[in-house]
Amino acid sequence: MKKLLNVLIISTLYILTAFVAPTSLYADTGLNKYDAIIVGHHVSMREKPTTKAKTLDKVNTGLLVKVLDQSEAREKLTKGNSCDDHGYHWYKIKNAKGKTGWVFGKFLFKINKPAETDSVTHKEVTLNKKKYYFAVAHDTSYGPSNNDGPTGCDALYVPFLHRKGAKSVSTIKYNNKKFKAFDLGWKSGLFDGGFIILVSNSEGGADEMLSITYAKKNKKFYLHLKIRFQYQDGSSIGDIYIGLVKGKVSVIGYKNKREN
Repeated sequence: MKKLLNVLIISTLYILTAFVAPTSLYADTGLNKYDAIIVGHHVSMREKPTTKAKTLDKVNTGLLVKVLDQSEAREKLTKGNSCDDHGYHWYKIKNAKGKTGWVFGKFLFKINKPAETDSVTHKEVTLNKKKYYFAVAHDTSYGPSNNDGPTGCDALYVPFLHRKGAKSVSTIKYNNKKFKAFDLGWKSGLFDGGFIILVSNSEGGADEMLSITYAKKNKKFYLHLKIRFQYQDGSSIGDIYIGLVKGKVSVIGYKNKREN
């Protein structure tokens, strides 16, 4: 009876959240006050849009920021990397504490705004009785849907979870020794930097999020993120199971099945 009750509770939570407009949930969490998240470790926030300027602060992955301005010109920071040949804009940002400064665009991912009918990339979910808002953020250099960005490099996006009122978000972490990127057959669009990064646009294909639901594994309920990975020679379906590991949103299970 207790097992049935748990299933009914989880099912009811999923049904209820599915019928709440994403735009309403988005505003209720306070996420609508921000434009982007930082994606990178110890990213320099500078006084002016140049690496020669004074460093005001160091910021890390997940920090929520408001974008105040953008540099007119792009700048290249990495030599010999074709994906950086086009350079990136600098962005003037402000964090929740009101501190402002400039960060290099490579480390800034803009939060996708929800549509009223968006039930995949914007949804309220529950983990260990805690409510989160699931959303995604795109890198600032990605190009139109028929292009791989300015120089044919992968356009990336990061799924994340946000707690109401929090000043940062939780990217979905993974154990690199347990879940290797090459297990999925595609290096740059999967697990990178210790958390999930996906490809939204690439010469070789893209990663399409199909659904986020609940699943039971080892007598516990987890989030189940289903993704279609598209390659040059076909596609596969990835099932990623997400839970809390030592208080951090993390991958706790994964399987991948080729479609064709």
